Amino acid sequence: MDQEATPGSPRDMADESLKVPALLARQDWNDTLLGCKSAWPQELCTMFDVCMSTPYAQCIYWGSDFVTIFNESWRSVIGIQKSAWAMGKPAQMVWPEIWSTSLSAQLHQVHDSGKTVYNVNQPIRLNRHGYEEEAIFDYSFSPIYLRNGSIGGVWNTTTEKTNTWVNTRRLKTLSNLIVNLSTVTTTLEACIAVTSTLQGSPDVCFSMMYLRSEGEMTADLVSQSQGQSSWTDILPQNVDTVASIAGTFPIGEVFATGVAEEIALDDPIEPVERVMALPITSTYQGTVSAVLVMAVNKYRPFDHDYRNWFELIASHVTAAFNRTKAKEDERKFKMFSEMDKAKTTFFGNVSHEFRTPLNLMLGPLELVMADPKLPEQHQETLRMVYRNGQRLLKLVNSLLDFSRIEADRFSLSFSFFWAISSV
Repeated sequence: MDQEATPGSPRDMADESLKVPALLARQDWNDTLLGCKSAWPQELCTMFDVCMSTPYAQCIYWGSDFVTIFNESWRSVIGIQKSAWAMGKPAQMVWPEIWSTSLSAQLHQVHDSGKTVYNVNQPIRLNRHGYEEEAIFDYSFSPIYLRNGSIGGVWNTTTEKTNTWVNTRRLKTLSNLIVNLSTVTTTLEACIAVTSTLQGSPDVCFSMMYLRSEGEMTADLVSQSQGQSSWTDILPQNVDTVASIAGTFPIGEVFATGVAEEIALDDPIEPVERVMALPITSTYQGTVSAVLVMAVNKYRPFDHDYRNWFELIASHVTAAFNRTKAKEDERKFKMFSEMDKAKTTFFGNVSHEFRTPLNLMLGPLELVMADPKLPEQHQETLRMVYRNGQRLLKLVNSLLDFSRIEADRFSLSFSFFWAISSV
């Protein structure tokens, strides 16, 4: 059995029974304020024909009650749910969500003064698919004159630009994020760059970063958007990254499983009803290094494109984390190399400093020991001193050879000998 189509879906748009020709075939104009169609003024009949024949989204608001007549293209403006019953209804009934805030004033302005109203990139919050949503339009309201010079209605031409507008601003946010992440040198700087860049984006009402230190079992909230003090009361400051944690914000579960979580808020905070927690996985360790939490704007449908945009943000953050990890490893390698070089230099210098006084001590000691007049008891004492001096000199020479090997300045010499004769 086919799954029932959701309101406003492409399947609904293609449903012949919901298209304007089918709506007009079922329409009884006698039940509307316009009355029988044969009694309509000629101007309304003419504009009706024009409206139905044009491929552009057109609508007629007729009379002082602004009765709505629309064509097939305008059906996407009003939404599938409303289009099923809005034909022939007053505009106040069709658009209750914007009637008192903007639509009434603009229609009356055109109807009373005859001046055209034109708006470009106008944001409007509409309820056309069963929920309030943000939409962007270019639209105009123009007067429709009767033969006697009075105004009979208002002609509306509309172009929706919501998808273009939203995609453009999302692309701009993503571009800014890429630029800001390109200069970071540590993972903490990357976290701060993410939340500061996403701050102010209409599509990310709030963002935060949880970062796990290397070798730690917990992660801390290290960065978050500013200006939303109410979030600090419900967000955990640190989470367990091993055990799966249930609750309003199961951030630990994302650390443990590496799977993104969509979290519905029990107590929504305007304009947020849900958030997404996405893992930032290190390619070096194969574990989740951080979790990026982003709040969804409830006035935009959380559809496939919205989710893909969130995942694209997370992928760039992941790339930045791996890049900074490589830089951190490079800095550590350089630091260890410099420490190793300093150690080698130190050992070499110490070896020379030890060997010089030892040679100066052992040389005179050999002369004294060679004196035949030296008493035997002194001979034995000096031989013990000489043996220990030689042992110390051998240790110093070994230390010097080790420093030469580490400094790659030790060369080997080879010579042939008869192994049998040496046995």
